[in-house]
Amino acid sequence: MTSVVSSGLDLSQASLREPLGPTAEGLSGASFERVVLEGRSYVVKRLSPATDWVMRAAKDVGIPYVAKLQSAGVFARIDAVDPVLVDVAHDPISGLLELLMLDETAAFLRDSEPISPYEHQVMLTAMAGLHAQTWGWTDSWELTPPGVRYQLLSPDFAAAEALSGPLQGVPAAIGPLWARLAEKAPALHAVLAPLAHDPAPLVAALATTPACLVHGDWKGGNVAIRPDGTLVLVDWAFPGIDAPLGDLAWYLAVNCDRLPETKEQTIDRYRTALEGRGIETAGWWDRQLALTLLGAAVQMAWNKCDQADELAWWSDRVDEALPFLR
Repeated sequence: MTSVVSSGLDLSQASLREPLGPTAEGLSGASFERVVLEGRSYVVKRLSPATDWVMRAAKDVGIPYVAKLQSAGVFARIDAVDPVLVDVAHDPISGLLELLMLDETAAFLRDSEPISPYEHQVMLTAMAGLHAQTWGWTDSWELTPPGVRYQLLSPDFAAAEALSGPLQGVPAAIGPLWARLAEKAPALHAVLAPLAHDPAPLVAALATTPACLVHGDWKGGNVAIRPDGTLVLVDWAFPGIDAPLGDLAWYLAVNCDRLPETKEQTIDRYRTALEGRGIETAGWWDRQLALTLLGAAVQMAWNKCDQADELAWWSDRVDEALPFLR
């Protein structure tokens, strides 16, 4: 394999190499190794479409999205977050992708632990900063298509995966939980299932609102916070140019049990941070917020059937979004 951006580091010269087991936060098929080079600790993440269901779901099967961003120097142009990405190598024949990252293991949040008010503020401020720095960008790199974002966890994807063999992990849960959503909340399912199958109406409606670079997966396990407050953001598995509030909506959906304040307060906090970076929100905010909350429901409502209040909150947001979809 050849590095997309040469760091000058040679793994064969490592003074220590040790495999890391699957991380508690890792839900895909990636493997990890810790290496020490020139006295500094790094983590190597290895994955490919053949072994990683997230890459397949995101249709990341050519030059990987993260490699495109690295080679184009995109990460060097933003300072609101630090991807800690030192080097990327990709084998176009096997599809194997290797990411060499600084080892920030000790600073990472855990998906099983509550998000503190301080961590919450740092994440939302950094999210707003990333969005403000890339406001109005267009997709020059062929990143994750917006529609794919709403099909990542769809019954169609699970059915396609099943053609290759028995399902495991998250893909195995998708079909049964969508079926349970149909039983528990048939009216909600009747709205969400068609959009999961064909998100074109949602994508078209969002295309009339502002866009920027989005990460796509703002969950605790992808975030580390250094003592100086710098936010480390890893796992750029499905980045793209899309609605900024899509990141916020996903954050609300995937971290719902861990937030230190209400979803409404969280939305207001992000809006204040975005406006503090000079972004005017009047005129587009209500439309994009409603549509991205609908999109997050398409992505995650199937996983909330055992949380009556949580499911009801998202169901209400879906109802509010329908006039903007039409």
